Amino acid sequence: MTAAVVGPSRSPLTGANDPAPDAVAAVDAWSTEWMGAEGGGSAHEVRTWVAAFASLAAVGDYRFTSRSYRPIPQWIAGFAVVTAQSGAGR
Repeated sequence: MTAAVVGPSRSPLTGANDPAPDAVAAVDAWSTEWMGAEGGGSAHEVRTWVAAFASLAAVGDYRFTSRSYRPIPQWIAGFAVVTAQSGAGR
């Protein structure tokens, strides 16, 4: 895996320029009810990922040190892990 340097204007998944600079404002507008309707049982996971990436972006640039996803078809779900280090220049 190649480490991606990301920050407030970069995609947390790809490290590419975010195509929607107002994406944070859009996510902030999501209500708990809307997230529950759209995300179903995974709404809590979506909120957790949004909070994690927002926290990283709040302190500046960061880089992924590892990321992994494994589907779990029996659960109709998957398992993901991301590790990151703040200060991309370190």
